[in-house]
Amino acid sequence: CPALPAPLHLVAGLLSASGLGLRARWRLIRAVQSARAANWKLVQDCTVADWLASQAQPAGLIARFWQPLTVAALNTPIEKASAQVLLNVLRDSLGGTRAASDLLFPKVDFSELFPLAAARFISDRGGAVRLGSMVKSLRQAGTGWLVGADSEWFDAVVCALPPHRAGMVLRDLPELTALAQQLEAWEYQPIVTLYLQYPPEVRLPCPMVGLSGSLAQWVFDRNYSHATPGLIAVVISAEGQHMQLTREALMSAIEAE
Repeated sequence: CPALPAPLHLVAGLLSASGLGLRARWRLIRAVQSARAANWKLVQDCTVADWLASQAQPAGLIARFWQPLTVAALNTPIEKASAQVLLNVLRDSLGGTRAASDLLFPKVDFSELFPLAAARFISDRGGAVRLGSMVKSLRQAGTGWLVGADSEWFDAVVCALPPHRAGMVLRDLPELTALAQQLEAWEYQPIVTLYLQYPPEVRLPCPMVGLSGSLAQWVFDRNYSHATPGLIAVVISAEGQHMQLTREALMSAIEAE
């Protein structure tokens, strides 16, 4: 979007967007304005697909705007994704300030972007970060906690494990049994990234390109962000027909697209 005050930047971005007819643009504006008027809240949550049907969104608009947006933001197909969670995203982006809708590209890898920076923050303030030390148990001991096989004692614990590993340390805590079972029943959605190395002169017209009606969803030219000429990253979020293909067949199909 252009650097105009909100919400004029969105209006200008929508009017200049390619691939959408006037009817689709009007329906999109009506849906967003309806959500804004309701303070971005639903009386009862439903799937994104059901919410879009209630807003009379055309099939072409869903394919070119709502479906890519939902999959990119929630990593879940519109038939399963929560409409309320999507409205939360719209509230914080389209409903926010002009800067809230900016698209940022990291120029370092994800380790340097956050985990290593967080580790330096902790170390600079007298803390310690221990790598390669898997914690397999967590037990309460008096007013504190015993962590890991060495049973070191700590005042407090923040459990930031991914859901599929949390049960490993929560199972010994009876008061968290229900939570552990809930996490173990969690349904997952995949993200697939393929890296294609072309000759250095091969470039995209911009850092990121979206595709519609294909297996590939988002294509990134890593030369823009990471100075790696010819390296193209293709991202496929959520479940889909690509999951039925072998690795080799998927690679061939994506390269052809």
